[in-house]
Amino acid sequence: MAWLRRTQAPRATLVGATLNGFVEGALGPAHREDTLKPSLRVPPTGPAAVERQKRFVARLLLCALALASAGSALAARAITVDEEAIVGDLVAIDATPAIELSVAGKPRRLPCDGLLAVELKAARPAPGRDAATVLLRNGDSLRGAIQGGGGRAVLLRSPVFGAVECPLQAVARIELPVAQPAQALQASEKLDRLLFRNSELIEGTIESFEPAGLKFRSALLGQLDVAFDRLAAIALASHTDAPGKPPEGIIAIVQADEGTTVSAQIQGLKGGNLELRTTFGAPLSLRLDRLLRIEFRGGRLTYLSDLTPAQVKETPYFDLVWRHRRDQSVDGNPLRIGGQTYRKGLGVHSRCELAFALDGAHRRFLADVGMDEEVGHRGNADVTVLVDGKPAFERKGLTGGAAPVPVAVDVTGAKVLTLLVDFGGDFDICDHVDWANARLIR
Repeated sequence: MAWLRRTQAPRATLVGATLNGFVEGALGPAHREDTLKPSLRVPPTGPAAVERQKRFVARLLLCALALASAGSALAARAITVDEEAIVGDLVAIDATPAIELSVAGKPRRLPCDGLLAVELKAARPAPGRDAATVLLRNGDSLRGAIQGGGGRAVLLRSPVFGAVECPLQAVARIELPVAQPAQALQASEKLDRLLFRNSELIEGTIESFEPAGLKFRSALLGQLDVAFDRLAAIALASHTDAPGKPPEGIIAIVQADEGTTVSAQIQGLKGGNLELRTTFGAPLSLRLDRLLRIEFRGGRLTYLSDLTPAQVKETPYFDLVWRHRRDQSVDGNPLRIGGQTYRKGLGVHSRCELAFALDGAHRRFLADVGMDEEVGHRGNADVTVLVDGKPAFERKGLTGGAAPVPVAVDVTGAKVLTLLVDFGGDFDICDHVDWANARLIR
């Protein structure tokens, strides 16, 4: 990205200029080039020269400290909820929460309640092949080696965040490292499921996680010790509990370069690590140099999937009613449109009408809308966004395989926002529509 090149490229020049400046100040401009040569120069003699050299060495040490600090700085691009981009070097992150950037040599403090995201690296996650992926019910994913955990948690260890225990009630699915991606494994309401690498599937109850495998009890097969190297995926029972109340305050959604994405409250920076308190209750310390992006929710930004609709109308074409889902497609999979995966959003099926009370407290509604990839190129639906009952956005004939369609609607002073997905040209067949990243801006 241009902003990344612009903030990083001058550093070598800055380092050389700083060192030259210190040498020049200590020995004078005539000695600058000689001092920087690898060969040793015969030093001048006399008390004054010795004292001057002492001062030079002291300043050179200070220079080395300054260069070490400059070398550890991270280029950052902060994006505000008003879509202003602010580029600089990351100086601090505190528990307020707020970040501080050095912009053109001047400090600038940015409260996180006014930010959409902070980008730290222009790269995509590159998951390792030998790490397991623990997918949480809130959409988080943590990658690492399973090292046990017992009957109440999964213990995961990673070079990015050390060790963390994920409570089993927070875990939806575990994907084990395999040569080929595991087939879709749907959760059962009451039973845990194991998908073996040979595609065999068994149901039962996980009794405990061990360092090399798990203890599993099946009604048909009895007590089993199953090694992780035999498994492709594990799906924990979904149960029917109502979703928990979203945590209050500003929540950071932190993405690391090996594929970990975790939502948490920021505690601050310590020793090159970003200290977090996860939404599932565990402390987590992520290496700052492995982070790609930090998104924020709360404050001036609210995701619709964190709200309860004021009114829901789900009308089947024949007799099967598809219920909308938060942060998942209607089939229970991650939200994916046109090659992009989204953590937040609403998965719906035609015909679905969701109304949200705004009470005049928001300015804008933003989203990407499209047919989820789980239906391929099938599906045909009409989508409409209504503000106080009047259409503000419409798209006819939304089909599978297409890129997401950006939605931006002014809702200043509005009382009700309604998202409508209606039957298209193919009845209701495969109308799996995602309102991805659907969010309100105050």
